[in-house]
Amino acid sequence: MPKKNWTAPLEQLLVTWAEKASGYAWLHQKSAIAYKKRNLCLSIPASVFGYVAGITVLLSNDVFNDCTNTINGPIIRGLIGIIAITAGILSNFQEMFTFKEESEKHRIATLRFLSFFREISCELSLDPKYRSAPMDYITLKRFEFDKILEQSPDIPEGIIFEFNKKFKNLSIHKPDPVIGLQTIIPFGEELNQPRRRFISVRDKIILLKYFRDWRCKIALSKIKNHKSRDVLIEVANSR
Repeated sequence: MPKKNWTAPLEQLLVTWAEKASGYAWLHQKSAIAYKKRNLCLSIPASVFGYVAGITVLLSNDVFNDCTNTINGPIIRGLIGIIAITAGILSNFQEMFTFKEESEKHRIATLRFLSFFREISCELSLDPKYRSAPMDYITLKRFEFDKILEQSPDIPEGIIFEFNKKFKNLSIHKPDPVIGLQTIIPFGEELNQPRRRFISVRDKIILLKYFRDWRCKIALSKIKNHKSRDVLIEVANSR
């Protein structure tokens, strides 16, 4: 296909992928930060208890000799044992949960999705006559997008909830895990669903003013009709 045969639906398809890639980048960035914080919550206490346990081992002979000569010797020995056990447990938790590795995976996924977004943005910013062949470029980007999705780790439910809360009123194409079920619109057809219209605060104030004026007019008309009926009743009774 010639390079000049770029059409609006082809560009819109790339825009859809780019917007989804931007959303995926946000999700993976937040996931990387969350896993990094979890790793720090384990690694810092594990390091502290590990250092204390190491110092205790180095000074074990002197400490135990002093403990035997004091009343609180069993308590001190118990604290030393608890510190060593706690350090070992935290180290095992750190290896078992692999928060550090998960954070690195999400960081790499963020960079890949951002790179995918920038490439499409750069391509669509060019004049159509300077672009690549449309079908070749779309096929290449489709395989690249699928590959990035396959290699990306799962996103935590809490991050998805945060995304929905932050961008619930944003009218762009969002990542698949966020929106759940989707539909397909064939070429030349439109989605037969009413679009939600968002009204600004200024428009709401104007509509509220018109509504109040309308209510006042209705109330006045009811009062006038009621008075006219009373007059007709009095005239009829006088006859």
